[in-house]
This record gives sequence, structure tokens and C-alpha cells, in this order.
Amino acid sequence: MNLDQLAADAKKYVDAGQMDKAVQIYSRMLSKCPEDPNLHHIIGLTYAELNQYEPARRHILQAIQLDPQLPLFHRSLGDLLQAHKDHPAAISAYEKSLALSPDDADTLLNMGNALKESGDPEGAMDCYRQILEQHPDHPKAILNIGKSIYDQGDIVSSIKYYDKAIKLKPEYAEAQFNRSVALLLSGDYANGWPAYEWRFKREEAKRVYPHVLNGRRWDGSPYGGERLLVHCEQGLGDVIQFCRYLPMVKSLGGTLLFEAQAPLASLLARMQGPDQVVAFDPAKPTSLPYSRHIALMSLPGLFNTGLSSLPAHIPYLHPDPKK
Repeated sequence: MNLDQLAADAKKYVDAGQMDKAVQIYSRMLSKCPEDPNLHHIIGLTYAELNQYEPARRHILQAIQLDPQLPLFHRSLGDLLQAHKDHPAAISAYEKSLALSPDDADTLLNMGNALKESGDPEGAMDCYRQILEQHPDHPKAILNIGKSIYDQGDIVSSIKYYDKAIKLKPEYAEAQFNRSVALLLSGDYANGWPAYEWRFKREEAKRVYPHVLNGRRWDGSPYGGERLLVHCEQGLGDVIQFCRYLPMVKSLGGTLLFEAQAPLASLLARMQGPDQVVAFDPAKPTSLPYSRHIALMSLPGLFNTGLSSLPAHIPYLHPDPKK
């Protein structure tokens, strides 16, 4: 089999997310062309996707040794180091890439992110602004400026940058989500809660809730005679904060199942609302039947929550006195 066919086969596995099979094919190609820097680079990136740091780093460094004048190789090394929280080494790699290609927007963006995470927000802003000098309509740079301003406490100005990024790229989930958080923090619940649904379209959506759900998403209407699954998301504190909505959900209908993290199950079982508390298992979805579902932190939006309508029936949690 020739190299072109092997490369095509490897790409099919990459596109299918089968990185382990792709790396096997790239290794076969490398045995035929051990001095090919591009092959070392791509096999390094594939190992990085498999979260195998050492072989990824070794192959990318080999690519740099074989062709030290290609800025992409230095950037890839920086991305690998940044992903493993080695910010100083990542910044050094990005500097080498920028020395070869000073106006590369992707490298500047990643350099800015590394500087920000290393505790240099002003250096990060310089990188983002440098991108806009060459690419004034760069949505990611605009988003990152907005996020940096948000982190400094200027919520109103951050929203303006998020709006600009969204105008350029309406389906930009990260910008939509960041905007929603800023709107909520500013007290604009009417616009903030609907926009908060963008969290499920972000690249990190599976970290919010990892399972595919059955049935229909609940729209807040009465559901008498049906079984509704309200599922947890994100952290324990979010569940403690937002489970106050469950009595309101229960008042609209049939059987209410609440899927929550196991450490909270005994506490939540004592509250009014859920007919059954189900322990959340990140490895597999619940086996209990249900016909509708809704995320816990979507409930404020469904109930049109504003500052004057926060559910405040205190206490809504009743811990075991013995505990």
C-alpha cells in the first residue's frame, strides 16, 4: 500500500475519532519515511488527542529538529505544553513561532491565553489587540478581550464585546454563553436565562451533562400522567442552589424524578417535590423510564425568574438532624 493510500486511511480514522487506529497507520508511514517532519508533527498531534503526552512531545520536538523554521511546529508544541499547564514552556514555544510568523492570529490567540493563565492579563490583552490590528473582525480575539474585561469586573463593557463577536458569528456558542453569564450577573434575567441555554452547545457541553436523553425536552407546561426527569448539571453547589424549583415543577403534573450526585441523594430525598431521587452516574444514564426531561438550571428560565420572583420558601432543604 502506497503512502497516499495510508494517509487517506489514517484521515478516515481521525475523522471518525478513532485516534488509536490512526496513530498505528501514521507509525507505519513513519517507518518508511523516518526523516519526514510533517509525519512526526501529525503523529505527535494524534498522540496529543489520545492524551499521551510523552510520545506527543517527542514527535513534535523531532519535527522541530528536522525543520526548525516552520512556525506551525512551534505553535503545536506550545499548544501541547499549554494543555498540560506548563505555561512558561508554552509561552517560550509561542515566542519562537511568532519570531518566524509575527502576525499569525492563531499563535497570538494561544499566546494570549497562556499569558492570561500564567497571571499576565495585560500581556494577554496586548496579544488579542495585536490580532485585531491585522484582523479587526476576528471573533475569538474579540471574545477574549470581552472575557478579560469581564474578569476585571467591567460587566457592561464585556457585554459589548460579546455582542460584537456574536454579530460576526451568530452561532458562536462560547460568546453566547459568556454573554448570558454577564447578563445574569448584571441582573438582566429576562435576556440572561434564555441565552444561558447556549451552555449545551459549547465544546465543553459533555462536561455539563454527558448523557443522551430520551423523550421530549420539557417546556414548562403541565405534564399530568407523565414521568419527568430533572437532571443535575455542573457542581454540587448548583444543585443545592437550584433544587428550590422542584416543588414548583411537581405542582404541574405527574411523577417527578430528580437525578442528582450521589453525595446529595439522602439530603434531597427529604425535600418536598421529587417522587424519587436517582443517583447520577457519569458513566451511564439512568435506567428508569421517563417521557420528558429538563436540566435543573434551565428551570429559572422556564419559570421566568426575575429578582421579584425568586423561589424563596426557606428552608427548602431539611437535613437529617442526626447528621
